[in-house]
Amino acid sequence: RYGAPRARATELMLLRIAQEALWNSARHAAARHVRISFDCLGSRSRFTIRDDGCGFDPAALGATGRMPGLGILNMRERALSADALFSLDSAPGRGTLIAVDF
Repeated sequence: RYGAPRARATELMLLRIAQEALWNSARHAAARHVRISFDCLGSRSRFTIRDDGCGFDPAALGATGRMPGLGILNMRERALSADALFSLDSAPGRGTLIAVDF
């Protein structure tokens, strides 16, 4: 579907997002389980990382002088630079789901 340079860039983007998400799951979420999946949806693909950690309120990132979650910002920027859509769904006590659609 993609030429070789674009495919390599997409692979690198997914690798870096996975690394950051796994780091966050281990460091911040106290997750016991993490599930990584890759699905083909017609001409599109979806890469997801879901953990069962403590979760958080995404709206609270950067509030009241806290660091804005640079890892999450980096993941989002990596996806956008590869023309992919990045989404994050989390809530306290519910774990976190990161999805990259491309």
